[in-house]
Amino acid sequence: MRRTLGFLRRHLKLILCGVVVVIVLGGIAMVVTAPMREQAYMNEVVMGSEGTHLVEEMLKRNDKYAFTDKGRIKSYNIDPDTIERNPMGGIMAHMILNNDPKLELHIIFEKDNPEQKLTVRIMSLSGEADQLYEELDAYGKSQ
Repeated sequence: MRRTLGFLRRHLKLILCGVVVVIVLGGIAMVVTAPMREQAYMNEVVMGSEGTHLVEEMLKRNDKYAFTDKGRIKSYNIDPDTIERNPMGGIMAHMILNNDPKLELHIIFEKDNPEQKLTVRIMSLSGEADQLYEELDAYGKSQ
């Protein structure tokens, strides 16, 4: 027993330094990986099944024939590199319609409602996308 106490007293500083180093390294790892975890979460919200469903439903409300031969909106693509946190809340992304970079929409995913249900809406459109939406008579329809 005495031998153990003597060992602990002699090496107490070394043991404490080791514990402090482990705690500091753990804290640094948490800080460094936090942005990566947040980006992975945002990508999952936007590109996951719920986000995909919300985007497709929004586009179908604006073009009832979307994704069919009769529709003006044939396809869409969300650029994963544009997915980012909105400082006012929500997740923003850029979306291209029909593989045409001139048909660009900026969308936002939010849970800013009493039910905290995920929603998506259009924040802005390019000039060509705005013209397409006017031709579809999509303004005034629920986004």
